[in-house]
Amino acid sequence: MGRPIGQGAAAVAALYFINGAVTASVGPRLPEISDNIGVGLAALGLALTGQVIGLIGMMPVSVKLIHRFGARAVGGMAAVLYSAAIAMVGLAPSAAVLFAVLVVVGVANAPLDVAMATLGKGVEEARGRKTLSLFEAAFVAGLVSGSAVGAVAAGRFGVDVHLAAVAAVCVLAAVMAMSFLPAAEREDGSSTGMFRVLRDRPLVRGLALIALAGLWCEAVGLDWAALFSTEALGASPMQQGIPGLWFVASIGVALLVGGLLADRFGAVPVVRCGGALIAVGMAIVGFAPSITWASVGFGLTGLGLANIHPLALSAAGSGPSKGAAFAAVNAISYLGLVGEKPGIGLLAGATSLRIALATTVVVGVFIALSARLVADRPQKDPG
Repeated sequence: MGRPIGQGAAAVAALYFINGAVTASVGPRLPEISDNIGVGLAALGLALTGQVIGLIGMMPVSVKLIHRFGARAVGGMAAVLYSAAIAMVGLAPSAAVLFAVLVVVGVANAPLDVAMATLGKGVEEARGRKTLSLFEAAFVAGLVSGSAVGAVAAGRFGVDVHLAAVAAVCVLAAVMAMSFLPAAEREDGSSTGMFRVLRDRPLVRGLALIALAGLWCEAVGLDWAALFSTEALGASPMQQGIPGLWFVASIGVALLVGGLLADRFGAVPVVRCGGALIAVGMAIVGFAPSITWASVGFGLTGLGLANIHPLALSAAGSGPSKGAAFAAVNAISYLGLVGEKPGIGLLAGATSLRIALATTVVVGVFIALSARLVADRPQKDPG
């Protein structure tokens, strides 16, 4: 890896943490953002697709950047750019401008996603045991921090001031981490592109659908938990972030033990049980009469979904051309999020947010039935 494994792993974990902190900063402020730009749930959901569109569009380019400059350089610079870009969200005066800003945010986020997964898989292979779940735990620690800061800032500071402060702190942290990142080893077939991997590896396509389902559930919690608290339960500004905090905290707890469970019992049982927990948790959310019950439902959902994405990525990266495989899985999974954000928003506008979120029960059942795809197996390089 070019550097001591422990030191390099800590730096990679820092990238995951920064990514999570920046990503979670917007969610708790969505009620205020919605009021500031004067739009309802449906229009807000459409505006939120901007980040996903930017992510997907930049994925193939991210693979090329990593092939040319290396995951270490791309990951460090992307963390700086992503952190800086989030400050623009608080300045958007309309839904159209918010959409455009989020496209830029997504473009900055894509290379970071691919680079940190590539670096993390390298650490996992060097250690000989599953550690992507632990790196995802660092991501969730960032989510918890970002959500907590956002919940505290709500009602006290404007969105623009809050997100500018987040950007400044995370840019500084990214700069500090850059020099300690490990240098990923050059892999055979590293010039293989994302689209060729998708074409020639059916298993990667299947794993991408598993990852899509997991990220769908994650996005539901991050994007809509605060709005659910206010719209369906009449929560005050001080209460609106509580279910979301339970959601991300439960993800973090599950990730701390997910790798150990997968090493001992296998990835398939972990994902199968996760899908069942998602279905139960979101059913509870659908009928929740109070903030307490909503927190229980979102908490169970977080426990279930936590290890789905990292275990799908780990299985996809078990062969060569890891960067292309990671980009392929992430691109497909993010493509699904283009439908999740406006889909939930439009369904909520036509019925209610309670009914819209309850549809995620079906996603949990799908994950449980498809869990066999995450079993580790060697994959041939299409190149």
